[in-house]
Amino acid sequence: MSDLVRVVDDIDRASRLQKDLEVGIVFHFIRSRGPDAEKGSPLPWGRNSHDDPSSRALNPSGYRFSGYFLERRAEAAAMGSLS
Repeated sequence: MSDLVRVVDDIDRASRLQKDLEVGIVFHFIRSRGPDAEKGSPLPWGRNSHDDPSSRALNPSGYRFSGYFLERRAEAAAMGSLS
């Protein structure tokens, strides 16, 4: 994470040298189908994955990708607090 902070700080310092320059950073969150798929052995029909709403371990609210969303939201909030 310290490398990311350093890059953002470098971009911020460089952008301040140009008063008429507007700079933005876009972070892309890669969607994951779950731990089994990441290991290369996904179960059929997306069972026990982020796709599977009945997989309470990955989707505690019972909605597809809900657990994944909560993880990414926490990461996005952490990056947002860097400013």
